Amino acid sequence: MGNFKVGTWLSGGVLLAAAALLFVTNPDQSTYETYAVKRLSTYAKEELCHDLPGTIEQFLSESCESLIDENQQSVQDVIRQSTVTLNFGLFSLYRTRLAVPGVDVLPTYEVETLGIFNRFYTYRAEQQ
Repeated sequence: MGNFKVGTWLSGGVLLAAAALLFVTNPDQSTYETYAVKRLSTYAKEELCHDLPGTIEQFLSESCESLIDENQQSVQDVIRQSTVTLNFGLFSLYRTRLAVPGVDVLPTYEVETLGIFNRFYTYRAEQQ
């Protein structure tokens, strides 16, 4: 019977330590914004800048990547305004809907990301 109590206490202690670790390493909104800006900027430079529709391509082809680099704060503001955060204490879910209001030629994206252990895992990214 004594071994059962020790095992129970030990298991409880391990679970409590794991929960504390998850709680302490749950990334916050500003950390997510930094992550999202970096990911979005990389995606935009590698994909969007090279696949712009007709007239926009003619207008932005030379300056697309530099425009992205020069507007990081604006990108972060858009991400902040278009993200819903569900903080569960041990981890967080971030849902971001990226769209440029009034510009129908650019696609809208919905992105869902898990924040856990000071890392982010984007598990869904869909073009609408």
